Amino acid sequence: METFEDQLSFEMDNSSGQQIMTMANFEFDSTIETVKYEDLIQDYETTFFGGLLDRLGFTDEEVKIGREVFWKNALFGGLKENKPSHVTNGAVAQWETQFTDVMLERFNERFAEPTRALGYTV
Repeated sequence: METFEDQLSFEMDNSSGQQIMTMANFEFDSTIETVKYEDLIQDYETTFFGGLLDRLGFTDEEVKIGREVFWKNALFGGLKENKPSHVTNGAVAQWETQFTDVMLERFNERFAEPTRALGYTV
């Protein structure tokens, strides 16, 4: 695809768009906890992730190991120097600086309602 806009439109029409719709249409219940990327990517002390493991019933030792594994695989932790090639930087709300007005309009035409249902605004 020639331009970033073309690539993004393709993603919206295919894989990423399907993921957004799947998440927005998911039937939540009291046994499910919603976890957002923004919470994880800023969990430098791994306390948020550790709390998730604790609420899931893991032992203290398992939570400790889980937090270590989370850190090892986090963009701000073990992957800081060797990020996967498809990752630019991991920052939250990159759309604010990356989307052109045309791209934002396309996104909102397709996903304004699902985005709001997931607790986001664009």
